[in-house]
Amino acid sequence: NDLFKSAQFEKAIGIYTEAIEACEKDSSPVAISCYNNRAACHQQLSNFSAVIRDCSHVLEVEPTNQKALLRRGLAYEGLERYRLALQDIRALLALDPSIDIANKAQHRIGAAVRALKDM
Repeated sequence: NDLFKSAQFEKAIGIYTEAIEACEKDSSPVAISCYNNRAACHQQLSNFSAVIRDCSHVLEVEPTNQKALLRRGLAYEGLERYRLALQDIRALLALDPSIDIANKAQHRIGAAVRALKDM
């Protein structure tokens, strides 16, 4: 977490990867936390495909993990995969409608989908 806080995202990715590999089970709470944290690092580097991969792993184990839903939704938005982005953002808002960043993302992504329909 210190590497993340000091914006050393590449180094942090390496540390989280080592920690995941050291875990006995890919679905252990420690591994899930590391996948989620590694996704946050990838997000800072705009590595959207890697964010989606790590968050999808988290969501296979914990389907209601709010951080993973938000990160994956925003990563889908970054790749202009708006329908998938909306699915994740709406799933997150169904869990907690008060998440401001998710509400803003839903409006932004919804507008992008409508604009594409108008083309």
